Amino acid sequence: MLNVIICEDDPTILATHRLIVKNYVKEHPELAIHIALATAKPAEVETYLAYNTGQKNLYLLAISFPDSKTRGLKLATMIRKYDYHAQIIFISEQSGLKKRAARQAGAWLDFIDQTTDTANQQARLHQDLCCLTICYPPCERMARLTS
Repeated sequence: MLNVIICEDDPTILATHRLIVKNYVKEHPELAIHIALATAKPAEVETYLAYNTGQKNLYLLAISFPDSKTRGLKLATMIRKYDYHAQIIFISEQSGLKKRAARQAGAWLDFIDQTTDTANQQARLHQDLCCLTICYPPCERMARLTS
């Protein structure tokens, strides 16, 4: 089972990412994927993390949360500390933070530019989900992370 955890402060973007994942699940009913949490609050992800570290988790994270002290990079660092094997995808309009994200949060699966159109974001998320669930041999991105 792949648990997907989405944390995005903008309700419209959160709904879009949730819909993208749901559509992927509908297209691949044979796969064990489910959205375990979709929230605008990093604290809810922290709570989820405290009780679900032994599972296969994919985190879709924004970089900033204006209504929270916790930032996406700090949250990713915490995820990596407690769930070392978790996969992290940053979805942000702040693509200039890629290098900082790599230094601070370690390896991440993808960094999707939120300023691109929804179709492009969907294609990237679908490719990432494929890498984690059905592609064999593993996709190029996964091979780079594990070598």
